[in-house]
Amino acid sequence: MLLSLSILLAAPATINHKVRIDGKTYRVEIKGRTVEVYDKSIITGRTPERGELLRQAVRQATGCVLKDGYWSGAHLRGLLDCTGSPAPPQ
Repeated sequence: MLLSLSILLAAPATINHKVRIDGKTYRVEIKGRTVEVYDKSIITGRTPERGELLRQAVRQATGCVLKDGYWSGAHLRGLLDCTGSPAPPQ
């Protein structure tokens, strides 16, 4: 029980940001260096154009770029690369 509690206390908090680009809303979820970005549209697809919009939402919300991005279901996951950028929001 004590070990479980210490693991939970050590886990980074999840931070959510909503971003609007061209009239569409995206949710950027940050947990430590990991980032997930969701398109709030009902119908979505895995196209290069959509992937670039999701990456743009990450840049707008964090000032960092999405590194090692991959599709997970209908959203994009990856790591934040803040090299040369201000630290991501906490």
